[in-house]
Parts: sequence; C-alpha cells; structure tokens
Amino acid sequence: MVTIGTIKRFLKTTTILGALQFPAVALASEVTLQSSDGTLKFVGELIEFKDGKYILSTNLGDIAIGAEGVVCEGEACPTIEAPAEEVAAAESTPADFKGGPVSLQSFDGALKFEGNLIAIENGNYIVRTQLGDLQIATDSVTCVGGGCPQVVVESLEPTETVPENIKIDADDPRVTLTSFDGNLKFVGDLIEVTNGKYVIKTNLGELRVSASTVKCEGPACPTIGSQIIEVDSADSTESNTRDDTPIEISFTISGPDLIGSKMMPLLISGYAASKGAVVEVTDSADQDGKVASLISDGGNGERMGSYLIAPASSQRAIQDLGNGQSQIAMSARHALPSEVASFSVAGAGDLVSADQEHLIALDNLVIVTHPDNPIGQISMDSLGAIYGGIITDWAQVGGQGGSIKVVSQGAGSDSRDFFEDHVFEGRGTASGSNQAVAESAADVVAMIKDDPSAIGYVSYASLDGLKPLSLVSECGITSSPDAFSAKTEEYSLGRRLYLYNRADNLNADAKQILDFATSEEADALIAQAGLVNLDVARRVQSSSDARVAALQNTKFPNTEAGVVNAMLDAIGKYDRLSTTFRFGTGSARLDEKARGELPRLVQYLKDLPTGSDVVLVGFADSVGAFGRNQSLSVTRANQARSEVEAAARNGELNDLNIKVMGFGEIAPSSCNDTDGGRALNRRVEIWVSK
Repeated sequence: MVTIGTIKRFLKTTTILGALQFPAVALASEVTLQSSDGTLKFVGELIEFKDGKYILSTNLGDIAIGAEGVVCEGEACPTIEAPAEEVAAAESTPADFKGGPVSLQSFDGALKFEGNLIAIENGNYIVRTQLGDLQIATDSVTCVGGGCPQVVVESLEPTETVPENIKIDADDPRVTLTSFDGNLKFVGDLIEVTNGKYVIKTNLGELRVSASTVKCEGPACPTIGSQIIEVDSADSTESNTRDDTPIEISFTISGPDLIGSKMMPLLISGYAASKGAVVEVTDSADQDGKVASLISDGGNGERMGSYLIAPASSQRAIQDLGNGQSQIAMSARHALPSEVASFSVAGAGDLVSADQEHLIALDNLVIVTHPDNPIGQISMDSLGAIYGGIITDWAQVGGQGGSIKVVSQGAGSDSRDFFEDHVFEGRGTASGSNQAVAESAADVVAMIKDDPSAIGYVSYASLDGLKPLSLVSECGITSSPDAFSAKTEEYSLGRRLYLYNRADNLNADAKQILDFATSEEADALIAQAGLVNLDVARRVQSSSDARVAALQNTKFPNTEAGVVNAMLDAIGKYDRLSTTFRFGTGSARLDEKARGELPRLVQYLKDLPTGSDVVLVGFADSVGAFGRNQSLSVTRANQARSEVEAAARNGELNDLNIKVMGFGEIAPSSCNDTDGGRALNRRVEIWVSK
C-alpha cells in the first residue's frame, strides 16, 4: 500500500531518495483513495474536496483525483455517492515465492515503479521502494525482472491497446517526467509550469511535480539547460569543426572533479540556454581538463566562448584564483581563514562575502560497502579503528566474520582530506596493511563491487548501487546519508560545495555563469549531476523518529522535562522542512547557507494552503545554563522569523500563521563536545502543519 510516508511526502518539491520516517498512527485527515478496479491506491492527507475532485497533499505536489471511479475510505472522506465495486481477490503469495528486484510498468507506459518485490497479496504486488511499500494490482502492470513470479491472471493486456511509436507533433502537450535515478516515471499532458513545478494531466488527475526532482522529455518541455555535445578527445589547439581557427580559452574554472566533471558542464549548459546556444565539451590534450564551448544558433553558429574546466584540489583551485590563473574556483570545502586573509592582502576582496562566495550544492561523503554486507550502520569510533588498522575483521563490528578490505581515495584528494579530518580529527591518517588506494571515486565503486569484504567512502553522487551505511556519533546520535540529511546538514560527513571569485577582475560571462549556478533554475541540473540541491524538501515527523525515541528514553531534570514534553507534543502536529537556519557562536546572524535558502523557502511557503501553521523552532548548544539556552533558542527563532518575513514581498505570507518555539539544548543534531558539533546544534528548524 502507498502509505502516508510514501506518497504523502514524495509528491511535494523534494529530492529525498533515502529512508523516510513513518508516522505510528493515522492522522485524522488521512484517507485512502482506491480506484474501483483496484488498479491504484493512494493514502495521504485530504486537503479538500472541490469540483468533484479529492485534493491530496503529496511530496510531488498536490494531487487532484476525480471522484468518479474512486472509493474514499477514512473519517475525513466527504459524504458523496461513489461506486464501490468489489475487487476480485487473487492468489496470495505463492509458496515458492522468492521476490527480488522488479520493474512494474502500466500498459500505457504512464507509470513505472522499480524496487524489490516482497510479497503478493490479494492480487497485488507489494514492492518495497525508496518511497516505502507500494501496492499495485497484478493485472494492471507488466512485471519485468528476476524477482517476478509466475502469476496467473485472466489477461495481461489492457482493454484498449495503445499504439506504439506515435508521431508526436511539436504542439503535442504529452510529456514524460522521470526521476533522475530512473525509479519513477509519469506520463501526461503538460498543462503549465508554475512556481518551479510541472503541472501535468494524467488518468489520475492533475500532478504537480517539482522541476528539480525530475527530467522532462517531450516537445512541450521547457528548456532547462541546453544540449551538451560530447566530442571525442582532441587537442584544444587543433582546428575545430566549425572553422579553421584554434579553440581559444576564454577563462579557466578549476577545482575538484566532484564539481567539475559533471555538474559544471550542466551549469554551463543552463547559462548557454539563455543565449540560445548549445555546449560542446571537448577533452583537452594540451591542457589537463575539459573545454566547454558555447555554440550559437542552437549549435549551428559560431563559437561564443570556451571555458577550460581544469581538475584541481580545492586548495589548488583557490590558489589558482588568487594568482589570476582562473576566473572561478570550485571548492568542496569552505575557504580557510589563511586563504581569506591572502585575498584581502592582495586586494582581491573578501573571499567569504556574499559577492564572492557562492554555495551551490550539498553532498554527503557516504560510507559504503558491498550490497551483500549485512552491516547497516557503523560508529565513527569503529570507522576510525577500521581505517587506523585496529579493527580488521567484520565480526568486531557485529558483522559476519572475515577480514575487512579497506579502500581509501588518493592522498591529497578532497574526499580523503575531508574523511581524515572528520574521522581522525587531526590525530592521524588512514593506515593498515589491508588497505587499497583508489585513484578516483569510480575506482572505489568498482573495487567494492568486486569484493564483498570491502569498505570505502564516496560522494552521494557516486553510490552506484553500493550499500550506504548510517553513522553513529560518539554521543550515540545516528544519521542516515540521504538527501534530506544533506540538506539539513545532520549527516556526520556532510559537506558544502562552493564556487568562489575575485572581487577585482570578474569576467562578465563568468558572472552570468555564477548567477545561474546560484539560481533556482540550476536545481534540476544539480540533481541531474547526482548531487543535492538547495530546493526545499519535506519530511514527516512522528513518534518513530530516532530523536523522539532518544528524548523518551532519557531522564531529564524536572526543570527540563516540561520543555521535552512540549517538543514531543509538537512533533506529532508538524512536518519538518529541510531548510535549517544556523548561526555563529552567541550570534543571531544567519550563515551563508541560510541566507541563500531564504528565497526558496518563501516560494515554498507561498504554495501552502491558506491558514497553514508555519513554526520556526529554535535550538541551542549546551554551553551555558539551560534556561539561558532556551531563551537564546527563542531569540534565534524570532530572528529567523524576521528574516523570512523580510524576504517575503507584498504580504505573500500573510495568509499563513507564522509563530516561533524554542527548545534550547534538547534534541541535539550533533555532539556538543566539539566546535563543529555545537555549531550544528545552534539552529532554527522550519515546521509546517500536517
């Protein structure tokens, strides 16, 4: 069945593809909508019944489902006459059922679901996906994959066959929306694009899908980035195919491949689209890197500019920028104080000012194992012991016996430096006799896929079928490496990705590329690159949450118990948005990530139903007295509220009930024994009514 934790939060401007939190009990507004033929079932919150349609709040947006042919079950269902045909039951799960990976697709190709088949009940496939468990009628879809059973049904053909290879006219509104991992597909007629969402008409009604979560295919699709043409390896000084002149580099963009390999060409394509150009990417033989050239007139014109994307560490990239060798530095970390000082001395501006530092994406450095490894989580202490050569057998961390093959990335790489800084905290580096060094993230993936005993670390964008592990901090806080935790920055190995520029020599084209990279239009391209964008995501809060369990299982002094109980009561009433504001020590000033997220948050809140509650919930670190910290958390929540209201224009949020709460130092998202941990705990979360 599509549970409230699946459809309800999959359909509303989110890129979450990891584990979701599920509520323990049904909400009063929860309803079940099932087609009278049993083909599809949705469970979610009923917002209203209007014009003969049920309006449900979901994570791809609000879904409108016509009442005709649909049965509504639940206390919130309106009193209307609706057909209630009996659905014929089919066989239960066969005795020889094994299950496994499957792909289920409707006969007209409009819907596609991929996951692990875990059961067959009452004529329905039960498929476990990253969204939760889906229930889909066996006679409404074709099943492809090794997990498909031999199910006997009357017919696997639709009542009306759909012609194949239909020629689509340029004015045909039909589009296909596919999630970037390929797991979900929706086909329908594009009605409009509004507030960053595609609105398509399907046989279920209208779907609103965030443009940052899917790829749109079809003549009616709007342009998000231009075409990228990959050219075989060639010397950038050789004659190009458009004229006999050498390719002239306009300027250089340098930094780690994490940003430069895939995301930067996509961002340049977004800039190119505004110029009516396409991007031609050529491997440069005489210069280490790729050359991205803009070709005018949709690829039929002249070369408008060529930009060298040069691989370099974050440190080297910032040095290149300081030396005038590049226009843009890509960095997988925040600029160091020494780097900021050197730019200031050189008259190159304030490197961390809003005009020179641009947060464009987020990433988790994910601990990964072979998919067959039974381990699901690992402590930071154990991780350090494994990479330090102290723990050498999986049995020592609760796994099946056998030596651990440790895979590291190359010395001097940003990922290895980040890993060792956070795991060893400056006290050492990875060592041990059974350790292999991979030259790239792709090599890490290949080595672990070939060895069930291996462990390694890769970017969120490079998981490629490996098993991600949750991390347990020194103080017992567990964090999962999903996109939501990257957005909230609550995964222990999360990081920010930046672009930097000088203040004194910024090229006009470079500025326009930076402007596009930091705009909401870039979100879809960032997600397409496999990284985590700054779009707003929404997650259910419930009594099953890990932090709820931690609060319930901890004995607090009487002075704190009242605050804890107030938070536990509030969690059941609100969902959490991924936008999380953070502050400096003892400060109520928003950091650069929070300032950059404000416009996206305001846009998201504008789309909420009239009268919705929006709560800015403040938290503090544990430095100082409990009462003082609670007061400080309320102060920060009020400051965040002022920032949100100031970012809204012309009373855009006047129809919402905006309020504040403060819970002090309870429910930390990180340990309070380090400066970094305390900084993560000084935050304001955004909660919205369910």
